[in-house]
Amino acid sequence: MSDGYGAATVIVHPGRETHVSASICAGANARVKHFPGSDGKPGFISIDQDRVGLTIALPSVRSESDADFLRELAKAVTSLLAETQESATQLPLPDLDEDPVPDKTKAA
Repeated sequence: MSDGYGAATVIVHPGRETHVSASICAGANARVKHFPGSDGKPGFISIDQDRVGLTIALPSVRSESDADFLRELAKAVTSLLAETQESATQLPLPDLDEDPVPDKTKAA
C-alpha cells in the first residue's frame, strides 16, 4: 500500500448550504473497524486514515430502505475490489473465501 492520505474540506458559499466532504485514500495507516450494536442500538463502521475519520451508521436497520443503503455500500465496495483485482498494475488480492492461514497439516 502507498502512504495514503486523508483530507477534509468545508465549502461555505453565502446563501447556500455548507458542504462537508471527507476523502480517504487508503494507505498503510488506514483502519476499517466494525463496532457491533448492543442494547438495541445498531452498530457502525469506522474508517480512519491519518487525521481523517469517517463513521457510517444508521439509526436503525428495521426497514427495507435502511437495508438498501447497506446493500448499496456493500455493492460499491465489492465493485471497487473487483476493479482492483482486474487491474494489471495492482498486485492480485487474495480470494476472500480462502483461508488466510493455510492448514499446514493438509497434504500438498
